[in-house]
Amino acid sequence: MTFSEILPFMNEGFAVSRDEYKESLIIFKQVPASIDDVTNMKSLPQRVKNLFLSLKVGIDYEDQYIVYDFDTGVATYCVFDGEDINAKDWKVLPENYNPYAQNS
Repeated sequence: MTFSEILPFMNEGFAVSRDEYKESLIIFKQVPASIDDVTNMKSLPQRVKNLFLSLKVGIDYEDQYIVYDFDTGVATYCVFDGEDINAKDWKVLPENYNPYAQNS
């Protein structure tokens, strides 16, 4: 599949990957969310929390793509490059995807 063919699947909540990636890597679109009170957010440094709280502002998460590695448990922001956008080896992963099973 091409990048343009895979985008609607990510918009529908599917995890995707590329044949070129190791089996433990998946990409998905994060569900948009609004966080009005950042007090309990563990991902923000305390000084940033203090700033947000003093200004009484929240955070709106929109249009974020995440790459997750099952081997390490690390999730990070995914930025698609030209190779990804032009690739034709994209695939939609089933909900029961198991990166540790052969031929998943």
